[in-house]
Amino acid sequence: MIFQVSGQLSFVLDDSIVIDANGVGYQIFVPDLFKNNLPEQGTTVTVFTYHHIREDIQLLFGFETLTEKQFFITLTSVSGVGPKVALKIMSSCDTHTLTQAILKDDLVTLTRIPGLGKKTAERLIVELKDKMDQFYTSAIPVSNQRPSSRLTHDHHDDLVMALKTLGYHTEEIRRALKKAADQLENSMKLEESIKILLKHL
Repeated sequence: MIFQVSGQLSFVLDDSIVIDANGVGYQIFVPDLFKNNLPEQGTTVTVFTYHHIREDIQLLFGFETLTEKQFFITLTSVSGVGPKVALKIMSSCDTHTLTQAILKDDLVTLTRIPGLGKKTAERLIVELKDKMDQFYTSAIPVSNQRPSSRLTHDHHDDLVMALKTLGYHTEEIRRALKKAADQLENSMKLEESIKILLKHL
């Protein structure tokens, strides 16, 4: 399974990008919101990937953050929502907007997404509402949400998601973030930040 790809951004195509990693060009399908904010071609980038495997095809879907990747995987758990549909959904709305729409039964916002009908939107709400806590940053009190102003929302959310994947609970993560606030920098790689937080768990 290909978890992430790091390399030189070689091409930006209509619905995908190509990353040259040690001489191998990986075509990765990405949401428009990510594609529109890419750096210049030739820049080294890291993309968190979902490796979709079927009998007749293998595709890579890529995301800027670990949280977005996990959100994509969660979307594909809904009946009738395959990877291509999930990608279209995430091309139209960021994860925060989608999370709040699902939690608030906001069919208006969801049905504004091109290609997403009312029935599919209703299924998203019914099947995902109980799974949205992991993406809803307000589940952690605002005063402790980003204990260091040096952390962006994306970096903070990725840390929370990574630690939840390792089996830690929200309250444990909140305490660790608070204790490690002075040690965390937004410029750090995700792996470095996780190692620091693990010392406080």
